[in-house]
Amino acid sequence: MGSINKQIVSIDDDMSILTLIHTVLSENFQVTTFNDTYQALESLPGLKPDLIICDINMPGLDGFEIHQAVRDIPSLRSVPFIYLTGLSNREYFRKGMNQGADDYLTKPFTPDELRDVVNIRLQRKESLQENDWDIMSLGGVAVTKEGQVLGYEAKKVVELLLYLITKGESVIWRDLFTDLWWEVVNDNGVHVLVGRARKTFEGLAEFVIEGESLHLKLLKPYTWDARVFESQANTALSTNEFNLVEKAIGLYKGPFLKDFDSPWSNIQRDYFETLYVKLLESSIATAPTQAQKQTAQKRLESFWET
Repeated sequence: MGSINKQIVSIDDDMSILTLIHTVLSENFQVTTFNDTYQALESLPGLKPDLIICDINMPGLDGFEIHQAVRDIPSLRSVPFIYLTGLSNREYFRKGMNQGADDYLTKPFTPDELRDVVNIRLQRKESLQENDWDIMSLGGVAVTKEGQVLGYEAKKVVELLLYLITKGESVIWRDLFTDLWWEVVNDNGVHVLVGRARKTFEGLAEFVIEGESLHLKLLKPYTWDARVFESQANTALSTNEFNLVEKAIGLYKGPFLKDFDSPWSNIQRDYFETLYVKLLESSIATAPTQAQKQTAQKRLESFWET
């Protein structure tokens, strides 16, 4: 399975690993490998990869530094990032989890394990791109339209959009003042934000002020990562199936609207974090083997240590 049009990038200082990855994946994908971390980072924006496989412990830049740099490049933020490592201690696992890694593949690995993790992550990405635009709010903020990242004058326009979605697409005008700001904000300031949101999401959503209310009209289908996570999490928790729990855990990329600070965003952040903790606890309770149970326990402990 796979598409020869898909571009996979692998970064590792071990040439034998790079050769193995290229041999296994080039059957179905375009594969570009790097054993120089600086060259890899410089080349990534031009390559526009569909997925990145990266070792952690390397000379020059380590895998965590590359991952962070990739997430700071708007066009690459949604690209699945898989850590390939022989390291399994809690410190590295926790750091990778906090940075929003999509998956881990531990050395040594089999060709089938490599194919499976790549196909699963690409299928997941494609399922999110079936809609006209995607909103990412877990572990960071980005909005993409047909694969292109939208620019905006103020990141608070994303908060306004998500706030309206969660409120049933209609709110009392005065509620905006107390839900989206701690400080006192005047009427003109809110109008400016609405104007910026109209400009940012033109063709995708309309923001209509009618009397004492603000209404949101969504014009195109969208995917919102937090809502996908919420849906999968609730399904997993209701069924208590280990595989579904693990799948839902993998969708949580970090705090909701990280670095945002408002009464509403703080409440939402606590909500999604609580849901994530419930999944971590469920993973411990439903793990089919003692080894998996121990791994799940370490993951929960690592989360509380952060």
